Amino acid sequence: MAINALAIAFVEPGKAEIHELALPEPTDDDLVVRVEYTGISVGTERWAFDDYRPETVFPVIAGYLGVGVVERVGANVAGFAKGDHPLHPFSPAGAL
Repeated sequence: MAINALAIAFVEPGKAEIHELALPEPTDDDLVVRVEYTGISVGTERWAFDDYRPETVFPVIAGYLGVGVVERVGANVAGFAKGDHPLHPFSPAGAL
């Protein structure tokens, strides 16, 4: 199951572009989530965009704010089911 995704790329300080990426084939250890909404945080990611984070190497794909629906649960993944709306990729749906 080949997956292409759109990503926000910070290509240089102060410049962002939308890029299409080919993602690796999911494994039995992966949870595939179709992202419905995403954003750029006003802290960590904005600081990277403005080149205030010295560990940022451009170009970089930023992002950890995302909400979506589970499309596929790998055989080795517990606590999720297709159709769940996970709040965080490491927490079962509904957990805080």
